[in-house]
Amino acid sequence: MDNSKTIVYYARNEGLYFTYQEDRDIETIEQLGFEVADFPKKYEIHKEKSKVDGDVMALFHKVIEECYILFFRRLINGKISAGVFSEIKFAQKLGIPVLELPTIMPSDGLSVEETRCVLRYLGER
Repeated sequence: MDNSKTIVYYARNEGLYFTYQEDRDIETIEQLGFEVADFPKKYEIHKEKSKVDGDVMALFHKVIEECYILFFRRLINGKISAGVFSEIKFAQKLGIPVLELPTIMPSDGLSVEETRCVLRYLGER
């Protein structure tokens, strides 16, 4: 591979397009030394054709084929939207690594006592 940045795919629900969260995610990915594939513009160019052909995901999959890693973001409820899930499965089929961008909510943290309880259940203490 040359010295240019590695192109990666950023899978997210289209509800995140052009939002602060999308900007933060792209910044995080770039800080890791990667370049995010420029997909939203390509999407707009081919959007109407895909609606006619009926296979919108084919456009996304074509971009994934050109990338080395797929980063994805879940929905706020912890689920993965159908489109993003399709992209993940496609990347896995190609052997492309898939990495999740975490969402850390205040309720995700365990107290010290809760952590100890989990360790006991796991047989660590």
